[in-house]
Amino acid sequence: MRSELPVLIEHFHLPTLPIDPDDVAFILCADNGKATHLVSYDNHLLELDDRYQFRICRTVEFLQDPRVSQAR
Repeated sequence: MRSELPVLIEHFHLPTLPIDPDDVAFILCADNGKATHLVSYDNHLLELDDRYQFRICRTVEFLQDPRVSQAR
């Protein structure tokens, strides 16, 4: 007989949740990893660019950001 282990569900505080639930994982990874950028072509994510401490942008915008240019 298989015993079921309890599952701990943590609630994450995000300023705004993406419309697409599949995008939450990407936002959480960027937030928890203290990322400066999240590069994506997903319009649902791009709409949230101004809601987080990191930028959500396309590749070209990422490469043009002065913070990225200085790091290279």
